[in-house]
Amino acid sequence: MNREAWVRWFLDELRAPVTGRNRMAMVCWIQSEGSPFDWNPLATTLRMPGSVTMNSHGVQAYPSFDTGLDASIRTIEEPQYEKIVNRLRRNAWPSRTHRAIAKSPWGTDGDLLGRVLASAKDGHYDDYAKQTIPS
Repeated sequence: MNREAWVRWFLDELRAPVTGRNRMAMVCWIQSEGSPFDWNPLATTLRMPGSVTMNSHGVQAYPSFDTGLDASIRTIEEPQYEKIVNRLRRNAWPSRTHRAIAKSPWGTDGDLLGRVLASAKDGHYDDYAKQTIPS
């Protein structure tokens, strides 16, 4: 499964519109995270049945697509990430969604998000979107 497909599932499960803006925001976020761990493109740390802790930050590898997607949704629906969810559900510009991510405890570097977004807008979106989610 590629990132674009995973993002579509994620946005649908989050009850956020699957639009160009939201796909851009999410694909760039995944690119910025750079997670090599199974079924965990956003590098979440929520322990789930069958998950394995992969680094000192507690990032998990998940045993299946369903488990990883569920962990990502459960994590982002925690109160401290409310602004990210609101931006996605309102179909905000990717830069606004990225600001909410950078200001949250998620830990994604805001400057990196900005550079990845600029690169995606300069024609590299498909390169990022078509990469395979580790499984």
